[in-house]
Amino acid sequence: MNHVTGALGVDLVKRKLPTEWVTRELNPDYGLDVHIEVFDRLPDDSGNSDTLGEHFYAQVKGIKGGVRKLTKTVRSRTNVLKTDPHPTEGDAVDIEVVTYSLDTNELLTIEAMGAAVPALLFVADLEEDIVYFVCLNDYIQKILLPENPDYAEQAHHTIYLPTWNVLDSTDDSIAYIWLLARRGKFYAAFNTFVYQRIELESVAPSWGIIANEEDPQQAQIDPRVLSMIQIFLRENLRLDIWEHTGPGYWSPLDDVRKGYEALSKQLPIFVDPRPIDAVERFVRLLVDVTRQAVSLGRMYEEVVREWRLPTSLAAMMDDTAASKYRPGINSECAATVDGESPTHLEAAARECLGRTPEDKQGHGGGVGRL
Repeated sequence: MNHVTGALGVDLVKRKLPTEWVTRELNPDYGLDVHIEVFDRLPDDSGNSDTLGEHFYAQVKGIKGGVRKLTKTVRSRTNVLKTDPHPTEGDAVDIEVVTYSLDTNELLTIEAMGAAVPALLFVADLEEDIVYFVCLNDYIQKILLPENPDYAEQAHHTIYLPTWNVLDSTDDSIAYIWLLARRGKFYAAFNTFVYQRIELESVAPSWGIIANEEDPQQAQIDPRVLSMIQIFLRENLRLDIWEHTGPGYWSPLDDVRKGYEALSKQLPIFVDPRPIDAVERFVRLLVDVTRQAVSLGRMYEEVVREWRLPTSLAAMMDDTAASKYRPGINSECAATVDGESPTHLEAAARECLGRTPEDKQGHGGGVGRL
């Protein structure tokens, strides 16, 4: 890609992103061309915007003369982070993709970054004024490594970008980019939730219930555990991940946030001894909410990071009438895609996205509420 084509590609990306966002070009660049910072309009009708502290990087490849497209057959599969995929097993799905060849050294740089800071590939079709995208961190871990663990031995690799991954700030599909930019906040929260659960279990295997020696019908929570719960709840409810910003929001967050709010509201009454059944109900709620919070990270890894990839599961998740850009699935397993007999991961995806099969007929809880 020459300098002029590259500059035109970056200009096109800037035009397709929300106008409030700030794009900074990296010179010299070492495999990453731009750093993008997310801003959102202030709610005071002033027209001003403020940074959300959310960022991602991108490689931008400008193409003159049109991009190359082809039909790729992908198969349903289990979670590739736990099981190696079999190339001939699973139901076949035909999807249309854009192809682009990347130097292996560029891919190795992205792999070394890990997944916490997203790095996207933007392929800018300068003739058609369209930008296609894919998250390279997720592509490497979910596509490239499972299919070719020794990919580093090759000089180049063809990257497949779903044709429905079109960068368009006016379309509901932009919700994916908003959510992707929050990944650093999500990962920090997921780590915090795991830490808190381990600390609570290690300090109090019984979750802090202490019998009252004077009245066997009453109990209380160990003051050490009570103090720990209070601190954890205070920290958790301040997390920025609960804020609804932009068109993208991950619906499972609502259940966890509401659980933390219920715990925070009830906590003060358990400073003193209470009836045993009341204490046990509070502890059960604490256990359930803590478990749900920890499960967010697992759900994110298994389902959310699959979204917008050239896979069968992603094609099912992305097929929503709310967007102008849809997969147009041609599948041997139409019943599965239509929601009649979803696989384990597909069922988890619908729960994760807050969608039911009926939601595919309209906006429902899909694209905007991820």
